[in-house]
Amino acid sequence: MVTGGTEQELQFEVGKIYLVENHYFHNKSYQEIYVERVTDAAYKFRKERADGTWYLEWEERKIFDQRNRIVEYLDTPTFPPSVNGVDYKIEINNPEYLKALTAPCPVCNGSGRVPDHSVTTGDKACPKCFGSGLIYAVE
Repeated sequence: MVTGGTEQELQFEVGKIYLVENHYFHNKSYQEIYVERVTDAAYKFRKERADGTWYLEWEERKIFDQRNRIVEYLDTPTFPPSVNGVDYKIEINNPEYLKALTAPCPVCNGSGRVPDHSVTTGDKACPKCFGSGLIYAVE
């Protein structure tokens, strides 16, 4: 006995990447699309070009849904793909930021080294701070 299909139709969710099949003009093509925004009237996408760069585009929902089909969900990236060479920069070597998060290591007193008489140098990297002399102050 054959019953109804169990396959559910995929719906766009903001912040996710999908593989979309375009079947306009009877030619099938595939494109990777990051969903930036969904409104009642339109979608805002970041679309990947053939060279791997991304661009922004608004598309009317009705026309897009007639000409395209979501093939599969691909990924939920931490950051959206960069557009026009704009990269996201996370500064982790900012001295003021690190100063607020770190404190001198209590094992090596901030030197990064502890005595070890089993080696010829007489000391080794501190096992608590891994030789940096600092630990996170929020530990």
